[in-house]
Amino acid sequence: MTKLAYSVLNPESTDLPTLIFGPPLGTHASVWASVAARLADDFRVVLTELPGHGADAGR
Repeated sequence: MTKLAYSVLNPESTDLPTLIFGPPLGTHASVWASVAARLADDFRVVLTELPGHGADAGR
């Protein structure tokens, strides 16, 4: 089974709605960094990586 690399903004805020962002093909989650930072006060934001990209590149 392949593990999915991801990061969570506001992980302790389980009472907030959760938004999950996946990267466009050929990129990595950092493309959502500025958007995620703006939403993090109101949402628990999850940024996922595709296998072999971004934080998952070494796997």
